[in-house]
Amino acid sequence: MSPYDFFTLFFPDDLFTLISDHTNLYAQQWLAAHQPLSEHCRMKAWRATTADEIKAFISIEIAMGLTVMADRADHWSQHWLVGGNFGKIMSYNRYTLIKMCLHFADNSGQKPKDHPEYDPLYKIRPVLDRCAATYLEHIIPGKKISVDESMLKFKGRLYFKQYLPMKPVKWGIKLFALCDSETGAVLKFFVYTGKSNNGDSGGATKNVVMTLLEPLLGKGHVVYMDNYYTSPDLVAELKIAGTGVTGTVRANRKHLPPNIKTVSNGLKKGEPAQYWKTDHMTALAWHDVKRVHVLSSIRNIGTTQTQIRSAKDPTGFRQISKPTSIVDYNQHMGGVDRFDQLGSYYKFPHRSYKWYQVIYHFCIEAALVNGFIFQKKANSKYSQRQFRLEVIDSLLEKSSYTPHVQARRKSVVTPNVDPAMRLKTRCFISKYENPKYKPDCRVCSDRSKGHRKQTRYFCATCNIPLCPEKCFEKYHTNKIYK
Repeated sequence: MSPYDFFTLFFPDDLFTLISDHTNLYAQQWLAAHQPLSEHCRMKAWRATTADEIKAFISIEIAMGLTVMADRADHWSQHWLVGGNFGKIMSYNRYTLIKMCLHFADNSGQKPKDHPEYDPLYKIRPVLDRCAATYLEHIIPGKKISVDESMLKFKGRLYFKQYLPMKPVKWGIKLFALCDSETGAVLKFFVYTGKSNNGDSGGATKNVVMTLLEPLLGKGHVVYMDNYYTSPDLVAELKIAGTGVTGTVRANRKHLPPNIKTVSNGLKKGEPAQYWKTDHMTALAWHDVKRVHVLSSIRNIGTTQTQIRSAKDPTGFRQISKPTSIVDYNQHMGGVDRFDQLGSYYKFPHRSYKWYQVIYHFCIEAALVNGFIFQKKANSKYSQRQFRLEVIDSLLEKSSYTPHVQARRKSVVTPNVDPAMRLKTRCFISKYENPKYKPDCRVCSDRSKGHRKQTRYFCATCNIPLCPEKCFEKYHTNKIYK
């Protein structure tokens, strides 16, 4: 399988048609609602897009993560040093038009907010549902899996936008994600849209975990989670469902041993861990750098010798005895963090003003990361950059898209004038009759260096377009006027 084949496992081909259809529909609705269009409205240039053009559009957005620029328009720069080849695929104006109209659902079908069937994610729901169905269809996860939150950066107006001060991305759209602990592949996720949308019966965090684990219950997996989710009730329910749990837990959680907080407060660094055990689970308290409590339903009581850094030891390391459950937790908890790390290297770098486009970029990123993980297993020669470059090439090659790039307007070619004539003849400045005719000034305009200067004035004697002030004088008094 090629990188493109792995990518389309998690972002199927039919999504390109879905996106093109809804983008065209939105453009038609917008044009119908804004007639008559103003003289300079850019939507006058709109023409219907196709699935092949959407492939080219997505290939450009993937490439933007590989060649980061300060502004989107800089990718189309004509500068000799930093200019790219984006214009050979699609003009900047065309890219901007598609970006403006990019849609994934029919706006007219959205229910009002006071309707019982209102869906806050309606605008992106078709893409979310289609992509989510592919993860567990094509991935058989390992025994160890992990649950955690992930943040998509967004600072616009949105009622379910979240603030998490302990995350690298503090403001944005919060996701709850389930990932394979070994590879970091995302197995399932959903967008947090508020308590009322996710339900509160039995505890909101418990519902989050049960929703994510629903397709994997009873298959012998062990899930790792932090103290935001772990509770005795959840661990017991998952144990009955045939799924193991190891996670840190808050000492004040309901149904924990009543003396766990008192005993753990008396622990000192280096002292053995304290255990509490029932038929279904084991709780422990331990103090190293700081106090930690762990709740587990799998048999990992005991200690493990581990090596840590130490400036006092001549070798730079020292051996310490850690509870096995904590070693196990540290080793397997980072599945979601691993996914976030892989997705951060070459993600789409520019700000999106529409929240549903932020989630759309995440779906593409999830397909690229998952595809890369399994391409790497099949062929270890691939780096993530090389994987993305081949996906870009295939998106363009497998479509019949033909770039529709308007030819750049050439400068008006004027006859060469004898230097003796232009320096000695009496010349007069004049103005072109057609107000729209503005050729390039012979003196100060130089398109080869990216500098364009147009003028409505010319020398009536030499028939040369010139700016009426310094350029006119310079042309008629200097042998070398450029």
